[in-house]
Amino acid sequence: MVLRYIKRYILVLLLPVIRSLLNFGTGGVISKLILGELVLSIIIIAIAVIRWKQYRIVVYNGYLRVSHGIFIKKIAVIPLNKISGLYVYKSPFYSMFGAARVTIDTDAGYKKKSDFDFYFSTKNLPYLTVAVSPCHKGIRKYNCTVWQSFALAVSNASALTGVLVFATAINYAGKIFDENVVNDTIINTITLYTAIMNKFLPPATSFVALVIFIGFAISFLLTLLKYLRFSIRKSDEGISVEQGLLIRKNSYINQKEIAATVIKQPPLLRFIKRCSILIYSAGYGKYKNESNELVPVEKHSDINSSLMLMGLRQQSENLTLKPPARVFSRIIFMPTVYLFAVVALSMILILKYPTYSPVFIIFSAFIILIIVYFIYIRYKYFKTGGATLRNGIRACTTSYLNLTDAQFEPDKIDVITVIQGPFDRRHKVCTLQIVSRTESKFHVKSRNLDLKQTLKEIRDVFNI
Repeated sequence: MVLRYIKRYILVLLLPVIRSLLNFGTGGVISKLILGELVLSIIIIAIAVIRWKQYRIVVYNGYLRVSHGIFIKKIAVIPLNKISGLYVYKSPFYSMFGAARVTIDTDAGYKKKSDFDFYFSTKNLPYLTVAVSPCHKGIRKYNCTVWQSFALAVSNASALTGVLVFATAINYAGKIFDENVVNDTIINTITLYTAIMNKFLPPATSFVALVIFIGFAISFLLTLLKYLRFSIRKSDEGISVEQGLLIRKNSYINQKEIAATVIKQPPLLRFIKRCSILIYSAGYGKYKNESNELVPVEKHSDINSSLMLMGLRQQSENLTLKPPARVFSRIIFMPTVYLFAVVALSMILILKYPTYSPVFIIFSAFIILIIVYFIYIRYKYFKTGGATLRNGIRACTTSYLNLTDAQFEPDKIDVITVIQGPFDRRHKVCTLQIVSRTESKFHVKSRNLDLKQTLKEIRDVFNI
């Protein structure tokens, strides 16, 4: 807890002290401001210790009582059955102090912020998890193999995420060490490897390719570390998910708070005929999407057996609302236009700037590949997509390049909306939007459904 309270001041106060000590060790000169910085650091640490001493957590008679504060005392009392999720984070850094980070989510609170976020002694942690979330006592139902973790990491890795992480790391390194030295080292390294890649790629694209590769590699490594040692326990009260190699995360999810089960199939998992299963739970927590990976990689034919094993609602057999045949041309029209536009533009650029033709060929081929796969996904939606409001609410749709199949708990539905835009009226179709009762208002949209049939099913099911 002390570390939590001083974490926001580390860069402001502690790092200048470390930098002054490094300068003294290398150049024999110490900053005159170090004494003031040391005094401020001691004051901040002392206040953090007092705040830690005032933090109290008590479980009694089916309630959780949390009190904290120095001058203004805050006391919260929460019924245990209103806790939607308990999350425990263990890392090598926390283990050095015999601590673990704990976050608790309920149905109320602030968006993108857990209701309670504190550090707890690992020695007393079992008492808290037993009292607050009994589902940790469940039977082990699933273990993720190394190849499944590898496949999921490759399919979920993002070059943009990796580049952002890399840029943040460089920024922090520049604050600790000499910024000019760090920048020169990075630039020289990138220049060296760019020169090597120039043997295989055009010079204009080698730098971009290197940056994308570095970002993807960093994102892949972080995702892989997140899903290694993945396992699930199931009990009558809920589901317990354990995952992570360096930072170990234990998620205890109340069964009654599960709002939706989502089967997701990114491009790579579709290529190997696998999919991942996620659950969305109600409650306000730190992350916007309140989701947990339930089964990272699974055969599509084994989905219902896995859902039954976890005590979740199985997929409805039939989709009563499907895109009519008359909208097929509309579904693939715009992607086809994009495809021909990219081909035409790339040919014009190649003819006008022949010197850069290898660059245009590589980038246009990459974009064309994405568009072709997008057309394929739209075609699969036309053949197998749709929705049903009978025997459980289910919607099969597309999300960018992913196929998504969402099964909602009827009592966790927030609102069902029928949307008809100007271009929908010509084909007499609509978009059915189903919104769940979660923090992020998780929703799916099944597009190009017959308007008359959709309204009839809503009237029949809900007696409107």
